[in-house]
Amino acid sequence: MRFCLAGIIYYLRSIPTLFRGIRNWGEVLAMVLDKSGKKTHQIQLKDGSAFEVRTLMDVWILKETCLDRQYETFGTDIQDGWTVMDIGGGWGDFSVSIGRKHPQNRVIAFEPYPPSIELFERNRILNQTSNVELVRKAVGAESGNLRLSTKNKEAVQLSTADTQAETWLDVESLSLGNALKSLHIDHCDFLKMDCEGGEYDILLLASDDALMSVDRICMETHDGVTKYNHTDLVRFLQAHGYQVRYASNPVHSSLGMLYAFRNDRINKEH
Repeated sequence: MRFCLAGIIYYLRSIPTLFRGIRNWGEVLAMVLDKSGKKTHQIQLKDGSAFEVRTLMDVWILKETCLDRQYETFGTDIQDGWTVMDIGGGWGDFSVSIGRKHPQNRVIAFEPYPPSIELFERNRILNQTSNVELVRKAVGAESGNLRLSTKNKEAVQLSTADTQAETWLDVESLSLGNALKSLHIDHCDFLKMDCEGGEYDILLLASDDALMSVDRICMETHDGVTKYNHTDLVRFLQAHGYQVRYASNPVHSSLGMLYAFRNDRINKEH
């Protein structure tokens, strides 16, 4: 009962956020009436940004990422001059939003799924975010190739962690360490992750040098996808010098938000 009530409250509180943040509600209605699901729709936000999206799920992601700014709200405000990495860049909601808000920042996103890559590029151009870079690869335990499960209809929920999927794409991958090296990133100020269970291999098998290069990590965690869960990540990150906080999702018990930052920054952020 407590869980259901928390979910109801969460969705009710989200309605005013959507109404306050979206400028062209007629386009959202057009999405509801569009039965084909093949057309993209441009959603305009009242902050002046605009995003091409495919599904109502994408609109909800805009709400969480661009209106709620969940990665900054749960983590910390991104500052001017930071290097920001986005693993699970999708169609650009987080990276383009941050790149637009902080034009002096270097923002690097990793996304391997071709339809999402196409939409990402269009959103990057639409918002004139030339400071946003897109790497058309996944990030995983090691460099090489990964199978990206394509069984889910929502592009934002595709996973490299689903090893039992009957349909997949072979995609190129980089380890976290090689991703940093190949892009000449000596220091990442903020790492955002949303990779549907891929976060466990990426972090638990990352080199010590790679982890030492990252000051802050904010991610959505996905339990029940691999043999690991968020408590494994909490213990691992704490053992590697991070202060960690975690909150479960009010609606989906398998999901949560985790924020980790290096201990030597506690006094600066708290």
